[in-house]
Amino acid sequence: MFGENAKKHYIARMFKKIKGGKVEHIQGLDCNIPPVGWAYNYDDDKLFKIGVFKNSENPIKQKFTRTLAPLEKKFVTERTRQESDPGYFDDDLEIFRRKEWDRRLYGYWFYNNGKPTFITGLHYFYLNYWEIDIGYPNYRDVDRKWFYFVSYCDQDPNCGGILDIEKRRGGKSYRGGCYLYEGVSRASKKLGAIQSKTREDARALFAEKIIEPFQSVPDFFVPEYDKAGGKRPKTELRFFATNKKGINEEGDKDDLASLINFRDSSEKAYDGRKIHRGLVDEYGKVEDVNIEERHRTLKYCILQDGKIIGKLMYVTTVEDMGRGNARRNVKKLWNESDVNKRNDNDRTTSLLYRYFIEAYESEFFDEYGMSLKDKAVTYFNNIFKDFEKKGDHRSLASEKRKNPFTIEDVFRSDGDTCLFNAIEISNRLSELAWKEESILYDVGNFLWESGIGSKVVWNPNPSGRFKVRYFLHNKEGGGDESNNVKSYGDLRIPKNTNSFVIGCDPYDHDFSTGTPSDAAFYVMKKYDPSDPVFSNSLIVEYCARPTPKEFYEDVIKAGVYYGCMILFENQKYGLKHYMEDHGYGRFLMHFNNSLNPGIAASQSSKQLGAETAEIYFSENMDKIFFPGLLEDALEFTITETTKYDRFMAFMWTLIASKYMLGKVNNNGVAIDIHSIYKQYRINA
Repeated sequence: MFGENAKKHYIARMFKKIKGGKVEHIQGLDCNIPPVGWAYNYDDDKLFKIGVFKNSENPIKQKFTRTLAPLEKKFVTERTRQESDPGYFDDDLEIFRRKEWDRRLYGYWFYNNGKPTFITGLHYFYLNYWEIDIGYPNYRDVDRKWFYFVSYCDQDPNCGGILDIEKRRGGKSYRGGCYLYEGVSRASKKLGAIQSKTREDARALFAEKIIEPFQSVPDFFVPEYDKAGGKRPKTELRFFATNKKGINEEGDKDDLASLINFRDSSEKAYDGRKIHRGLVDEYGKVEDVNIEERHRTLKYCILQDGKIIGKLMYVTTVEDMGRGNARRNVKKLWNESDVNKRNDNDRTTSLLYRYFIEAYESEFFDEYGMSLKDKAVTYFNNIFKDFEKKGDHRSLASEKRKNPFTIEDVFRSDGDTCLFNAIEISNRLSELAWKEESILYDVGNFLWESGIGSKVVWNPNPSGRFKVRYFLHNKEGGGDESNNVKSYGDLRIPKNTNSFVIGCDPYDHDFSTGTPSDAAFYVMKKYDPSDPVFSNSLIVEYCARPTPKEFYEDVIKAGVYYGCMILFENQKYGLKHYMEDHGYGRFLMHFNNSLNPGIAASQSSKQLGAETAEIYFSENMDKIFFPGLLEDALEFTITETTKYDRFMAFMWTLIASKYMLGKVNNNGVAIDIHSIYKQYRINA
């Protein structure tokens, strides 16, 4: 009987509305809970009554308690009788097993401090039968919500799994291991896959978070498995009949023919395999693997003919999260897993749904498993204040990242390599995180009204390459302030040079070395005492990788719209030649330190840029509204400048706005801009 049930995919219903039930909103999803005392049979599409367990009539004594199994002696007696009578079952044990299977499949109600509380079948299985390093898990209400979310994702045909981030010691790997085992151990011919930081980490997770808890699972929840390697197999858990004396008995018994194994952390480790359940542990700490490429492989392991046929569970803590590109890839995956941002297929870009548990939700609990949030907030704030008093901003940033209150804290730099005040930058990022994108800037593209050389107009577009905070308006008495450019035959000259300036980090001819960078530039409104809100502030951000021609024209269009000059590396010939060929050569500017007596001839452009940026951050942090720039600033290092396109463009913009600029002549010595850029070439 139970072997047959194991091959069915019963799960507590969360995805669709249940008549008479209620809804709990969790991390962007409306999770549906059955009426009190009822459960939902997903297979039969109907409700059935299961009651509400009560361990005491006194409400203050009511809490979750593990279900006690009958004495082992009864199971031993039953097994002894079955040796001579295979069809024999002890009636009491059979009733118990049926009840426990129903709870595993459909969920469980119990009174908790006088309140009827529903947990999913997977959560019930975890609490009752998945013994971890401290014994059986305690009931935690924060876990209840997590298991609700998991159940919803399992049932949503457009969801490929979960992207989980939380602090250490929250039990994420044990919950993930339980999820993997529980799903694969009742599915036929399926694969449960594990990856972690390294192959050895995956091996350790398999041994500690799956095989060890597996020892505590009772026989009636353990399908036929290959016992050739004992009950603690080293490399894979095979739900196959055991081979005996060289005779292959696989397929001869009612086995599932499923297995759980692990692989190394490489991008292609599971390439070509169909994954029913995948556990990707500590994805935020992988340094030598591109997790974006690895996820691209895993996505196709759970897709067939456009349908999602498996689920992935990504779990990670935030301590020691990878830096630089690793952290950016994690954040990109996070951004692509927002349930509120879906494509026309009603799916997120990653196919995953993201889940974040705040540190104060999982630190202290009362006897009923409820989070003591106020106590935790006070506890962590006392730690934060101690670092603040000592002026140890880097340790403060690191501590907030390890115990995050917001998702912005997760991606907070620990400041150990930051050239600037990491805590001020991180605080500004946190402030911006609470604001809607539409409040920060408009997104769209600047377009030629009727071809290159004509008027430039704005076109709103949520997929546009420009982020704009400040537009030019009509003058008093009529006339548009934008497009203030004079033409002399084929030569065009900008006329708003005292008001605006552009700093650009461009491409060259073709991407011949390394990973191609994005092109980036900023428009800055110069000092203007009549406009304190926008004076000396960045008003446009551009960071994209379009075709070379599109990029060149985007630079020109921004220069034309704002009527300003553009500082760029004069050795990036692609942009230079394109602008000169189309009559915009007079828009180009070059830095000449001979025109700035206060600058030492030996001072490099990157030193000057970093020093200028440090001053700007200290005086104008509240005028920065582009999070990507601040994220670059947290990671920026002078030795790896090509990774930080936004920050490079930012430094050129500050130099262009702060110092006198002019064309290099025979009497001056230009700053060596080659010292800051790695060379790329792009085909125009």
